[in-house]
Amino acid sequence: MRAPLIAILLSTALSLPAVAAQPATPEDALRQYQQAEHDFDLERLRQVLDASFVEISPLGQVDEHDAVLSFYAPDKKVAAPPTTMDEVIVRAHGDTAVLSAQLRYVVGERAMALRLGATAKRTPQGWVLVSAQYTPIKANTPPPAH
Repeated sequence: MRAPLIAILLSTALSLPAVAAQPATPEDALRQYQQAEHDFDLERLRQVLDASFVEISPLGQVDEHDAVLSFYAPDKKVAAPPTTMDEVIVRAHGDTAVLSAQLRYVVGERAMALRLGATAKRTPQGWVLVSAQYTPIKANTPPPAH
């Protein structure tokens, strides 16, 4: 009689939607945040952002937690270009960490890059972000010929 019960429990567990684990490292939190914004994954953003989260846009606009979440409502989803994150630097200090990374993407024919600075904190459930700031990286252009 145990075998059918175990089979039923397993099939039920396997049919449940997968829940992403809380980030185990500050870098995981940063990557999940960036991917969630790219994908307009509101539930993932809710899990990876601390209630005190603040974001500074590339234009210097400051947005608190709830405003940031409102930008990623399903009805506001737009197609976003593929984004690459590299040059990730993590400086952990106990239960907090300061991070920076470079985001690269292409819009039309133009390659663009941003520097993403963030602060994370460890909670009992995993790492969450408390701040993020985007800074445009000026494209290197050759000097004009004389």
